[in-house]
Order: sequence, then C-alpha cells, then structure tokens
Amino acid sequence: MASTSSLSKVLNTMTTTKKTLLRKLAASKVNFYRHSLKPVLQAVYALYQIGYLKPGMLLDPVLINTIAGWWKMTGAELRETVQNENLYHDSDGLTRIECIHLLLKDVIWIWNGKEGENDVNDLSMSRSILEISAAIKLNPQVIDLLLSSVYADAILRHDDKIRFPGSRQLITLDDFTEGFPETFANMGSKREIAEALSKAPECLKLVKHLSENYGGYLIPANGKLVIPGFPDSVRQFVVGQAPKHSSDTSQNPNDEMSGPMVLFHGTTLSYLPGILLNGLKAKSEKIGDKISTLFMAEEPASSYYYVGRRVIKSLWEPDVHSYCGVLLACELSRTRKPDWDYEIHPDGDVQIGRPQPIHIFGPEDTRFIKVRYVFILPYYVSFNYKLAPTLSTLTPLMLKAFKSKIFQRV
Repeated sequence: MASTSSLSKVLNTMTTTKKTLLRKLAASKVNFYRHSLKPVLQAVYALYQIGYLKPGMLLDPVLINTIAGWWKMTGAELRETVQNENLYHDSDGLTRIECIHLLLKDVIWIWNGKEGENDVNDLSMSRSILEISAAIKLNPQVIDLLLSSVYADAILRHDDKIRFPGSRQLITLDDFTEGFPETFANMGSKREIAEALSKAPECLKLVKHLSENYGGYLIPANGKLVIPGFPDSVRQFVVGQAPKHSSDTSQNPNDEMSGPMVLFHGTTLSYLPGILLNGLKAKSEKIGDKISTLFMAEEPASSYYYVGRRVIKSLWEPDVHSYCGVLLACELSRTRKPDWDYEIHPDGDVQIGRPQPIHIFGPEDTRFIKVRYVFILPYYVSFNYKLAPTLSTLTPLMLKAFKSKIFQRV
C-alpha cells in the first residue's frame, strides 16, 4: 500500500525518543517549541520527514494539534479514523504506522493544494472547496461553535439576516438553515463536507470567512488541558492565538508574589467572534471615573448567573449550542484588589454563602486581560450556579493550565 521508504519515515517519528527528536529538530532548522509535549514534536518531525515542513515555515496550530492527536490514538481508533475518511477500502488489517501514513498523506495533499492520488472524483470539485473542507474537518467543533455564534447574533438582533462578523457581507436565515442541515462534527469525511458546501454557495462564503478569520483562535481542550470539575455537557476550548486587534501588553513576567490571577466573565454566544478578534472590552455602564466598565469575577458561580441570563434559544434545528452561554476564564498577569464583594453589595444577585470578589476594569485596563478558556455552558448548568466549581478548587487548576506552552505566545 505504500513504499518502504515512506513508511520508514513515519516509523522514525514513532520510535524516536523525545531527546533525539529535540536534537534532530534543532538540526533541521524548522520552527518548533522545545517544551512541547512529545506528540506535538512527533507531528512536527513527521511533517519535516515527509518534506512538507521547511525551515522558517510557520506552524499552523490546528494542523499540528490534529496530527499530534494521531500519535495518542490506539490502532483501533486510527483504523476507525481512516475508515471514516474513506482513505482505504478495508482498514481492518492496517497497522498504526500505515494509518498515520495515510492520514498524513491525505491532510498534506489538501494543505499543499497539489494533485495527488486521491479519488479521481475530487478533481471535478473546486480546489477552494476541498481546502476549506479539509480545514473544517481538522477543527469541526470550532466551526460549528462559530456558526452558532453568528446565528445567535441574528436572533439577538431580531434580524432575518446573518452578518459575517467583521464584514459587511450578509446571508439570509433561510439560506443558512437550508445550507447547514447538520453540524460539521456529525459529517463523516471532508468529502461529505465539500459536497454540502458545493450545494450552498452563500454558506460556503460564510464558512470560508469564519474559517480564515476566526477558526485558528480556538482548539477543543483535550488531555491535560481539560479542566476537571465541570459536567461532561460543558464543552471546553482553549484560546491558542492572541486577538488580532489587541494592543501590546508588555509587562514584567509573573512572579509568585504579584500574580497571575484567574478571573471569569459570563457572556453570550453572539459576542464570541468579536471577543476572539478584539479581546474583552469595557462596554458596561459608567462607574466613578471609568467612562465604561467590564465586570470580572473571582468565583465562577458569580459569572454562571450571568451566563444563564444571556443564553439564546436557537431556531436552527441542528444547533448543539442552543440555550447555551459562554463562560470565559481569563488570566490577569498581576494580582489586584477586588472593587466589590457581591455577597454584601446591594447589586449582588448570586448568593453562595461566601465572599464573591468582583473586579471592575475601565477601557484602559482591559488590554491586560488574556482570555485563555472558553467554556460553553448549557442553561441548566449555569442556572445551578451553586454547583459551580469553587474559586479554591478551580484557581490552582487554571493557573497550572495557563503554564502550558500553547498559551506562551498568546
């Protein structure tokens, strides 16, 4: 099924130790992060071995994390992935090496935009559709979330048109619902995604816009990046890219005495694309000398309440994020004293029997807040705010996660 030499290159990435990987990657002059987990280093080395990754090329985080995931899979999981992608007529007898070789060959064929040995029927389909479909297939949960966000925005505005975030382009609600009969996460292969998009040109434009401008910001949390303490129904995403329009926040590195600290903010799905692109902004009422404000909480329960108040019922039938809100977990590099305590302040709506420190930021201070996690909370979860993870249990977990290398350049 494949040449011995090409399989040996994949085998090298599976059997090489982390120490050897680091030495060989350093010698190759390709971009990589020395403190990455071994599966990530294996993914980078595999791309270099097969001739895709050249010295100086920027690493696509979605591509790298997807390929890294293959090294964590069992043989059965890899064979199932190959079967779902229609890459081999009978995957039962394939080894792990052969599966990874097929998956690598397939994803690079699309990423490079070159003709290859894939199904001849692919050649009749627009190359741009195939490329977008491949990008979606690598990160379908994120594209589904972004589609839910723009749909929620139209519902919130009582509009019959969906706006492309950050653009003047529009699509009607009818075109949207007819063009997206199911979520991308439920589609078995990029071929299926491409066929769906080819039948709905307006939807293709929207997906292309979301994928190219927003798709790289989020990655589904997995492995050690999953924060325990939340119900299984809560979807977790990490923010792997700094806001495009954020200002430079040059600060001294964190130290044990001055930071960092974890803060939470509850919001609606409709605001998510803008937050990813621009960061959190102060848009609430004027308080004191602050012409506009942003409220952040130390206790997750304080923000749960506001997540619940901002859920939106979707009329898009496949929408898995209907009646869901957004909880943002953020990092502030230096500690600060809270401005309010909701447990004693007359505006406090959440009663949990302990102090609820609230921080109020003005427009000039929000640039120091870095959004690290996006939690998608169903309404019934946010409504039961008394069951939210506590500050004392969640903060150490979040601070540990913030040290992950995925956040170091964000």
